[in-house]
Parts: sequence; C-alpha cells; structure tokens
Amino acid sequence: MNLEKPINYKINNEQEKLERKNINELFFQELIESKLIDSFKEALNVTGFNEDEQADLFNELSKLSSPEENNILAVPWELKMRALSCARKSIDNNKMTIKELAENIQKIVNMNNFTVAYHATKNNIEPKEKYSPSVGIERSWATKGTEEDHRDNNIPMAYFSKNYTDIYRDKSPKYLYLVAPTKKSSRHDGSWGRAASLDIIAKINLREADKKVEEKTKQYLANKKEENIKLAA
Repeated sequence: MNLEKPINYKINNEQEKLERKNINELFFQELIESKLIDSFKEALNVTGFNEDEQADLFNELSKLSSPEENNILAVPWELKMRALSCARKSIDNNKMTIKELAENIQKIVNMNNFTVAYHATKNNIEPKEKYSPSVGIERSWATKGTEEDHRDNNIPMAYFSKNYTDIYRDKSPKYLYLVAPTKKSSRHDGSWGRAASLDIIAKINLREADKKVEEKTKQYLANKKEENIKLAA
C-alpha cells in the first residue's frame, strides 16, 4: 500500500466519518508513541547513558508486556530525570546494573500507575532547573491550573483529554503537552479530566501533529478506496 501519493478524498457519509475519526486516533497514537520513545532516549542522553547502556535498558524493558511498556513511557519528565540521574551515580559506583535500573523503573510505574493524557495551550512551557546544595541540580516540568472550577471550590485547574478527538481547541492552542495525571492528583469526567497541576512528559507542536495525522489519514482512505474499486472491477 502506497501512503505517499497526494490525494483529495471527500467523506460523504456517517460510516466513513466514523472510520476517519478512528483512523485519526490510530495515527495520532502512533505519533505519540514515537514521541514518548524519543523523549525517553533524550532523558537517557542527558543523564549520561551511552548507546550500549541504552540498548541494554530497552532490551530489558522489551521483556515487559505492552501495557507495562506504555506505562513506563508515561513516567513524567521530572521523575524520569531524577530516577535516571540517581541510577547513573549508582551504576558508576558499581552499586546498580542496567537490569536493576529496569526493575526500579517498573517499581516506580507500579506505585504511581501513570498514563498519558493531553493538555493543549498557547503557552510555551519549558523545563526548569535550579541548584540545591543538598541534592545538586533539581529539575521540574509541570503546568499549573489557571481556570477556576466551581466543582472544586473554585481552585484553579488545568484540563486534559484522554484521546485525540477531545483535545481542547477553542483557544487555538499551539502546543500539546503529554501529561501524566494520576488517580490521586486528578479528577475525571468521561474523556476529560482536571488537576491543580499536571506533570509533563513531553511537548509537541499541535498544528504539526494535526497536519501529519490528516495527511496519513487521507492517504490511507484514498488507497483503501482505490483497492475497493479494483476489487469491484
């Protein structure tokens, strides 16, 4: 199937609209998974893990089930950086192996039950770093609530969606933050949720992501239509 050919395909019935929605979600999830893997590799690079060590770690993580792997990729940036920085010191002092690092990461995931959600905004939120005499460099990356919610005694909340379709777009957001809400820190209402603050995993340009999803969906549907025509001939 050739997914590179430019096409113009018009959706003309409800069944095709539903199919398009589902395919959008599929391609979006593929894009997000790729971004999460890149983000994890970036954190390993920043904290000093070489290519061989990274390969060994991913080999250990590949032994996990698919849901377990997904939960590991959902560990927020701040916690991931802290855990990897500490592990780097322990490995250098021969107090930890890569296999033990993989086990420790899995324990962190099991304790917190992280999942990936989506927070859209115009604001460009960057990670923060500060030096502490007791622990060294402290890193943080989070977004705080800015909209008061009467359901929570008017506490400013940050909102997130659980899927591509429900991403909040009314204020023309530019950035999409992959965030890691937990059951303890957030409240859920269907496909939506809210929390006083949200730990960030990674950031993508929402407009660029939309463009990629739309292009892949159009190409897929066009090629499917062509295949159906050939089968009917």
